[in-house]
Amino acid sequence: MVCKNAIVNRFCNELFSPNHSVVNEILHFTFTAQLNTGLTMQRSEVLHFVGKVRKSFSNLKFQIEDSVSDGDKVAVRGTLSGVLEEGFYRFPATFKSFSMPIQAFFDFLDDRISSLWFMVDQQQFMRQLGLWKVSEAAPMESNIPATQALQADCTLFTERELAIIRFVSNGYTSKEIGTHLHLSPRTIEKYEEHIRLKLHVPNRAGVIAWAVRSGLLDG
Repeated sequence: MVCKNAIVNRFCNELFSPNHSVVNEILHFTFTAQLNTGLTMQRSEVLHFVGKVRKSFSNLKFQIEDSVSDGDKVAVRGTLSGVLEEGFYRFPATFKSFSMPIQAFFDFLDDRISSLWFMVDQQQFMRQLGLWKVSEAAPMESNIPATQALQADCTLFTERELAIIRFVSNGYTSKEIGTHLHLSPRTIEKYEEHIRLKLHVPNRAGVIAWAVRSGLLDG
């Protein structure tokens, strides 16, 4: 009988290593990963994301501190750490380290990992890397134009989130946005919910107002 805990330990130990053959060996072809932010990635998207992480961060390590298994499910608690040494999507290299708690839940199918759901504290991650300072300081700096400060906040969003904001601002429904981005309406709704949380606005009108003020829709 295959030990699920051993497979999860190998996944956590080898995921960010240069030799990523672990992905092909222990991930089921239907594998999906989902964050507590609502972001869902298919297997190919996970491979691309992991490649970006390996390129941008050094000394990456996921240290498992506790784990429990029940049939085809394994839950782990641990700490993820590393140093941001190259640009990561829209974020610049800060050469700062991070260390944050992670909770991850694995499902298995045919003795391979079929899904992963994990919880991260995105604000803590960004604060430790020095990526949250602009959004905190901008409203307090009276010599910085409001539009410039809001444009700086664009760095808080991924390219996909910015694309969704543009669609929302142009009146597209979640279903229509999903059609354009080849995602389900439910996934788009999750993205929108996460965007509203980042902006601290209650609805689409607040998102649109921010997009207009920030200059995101210009050009």
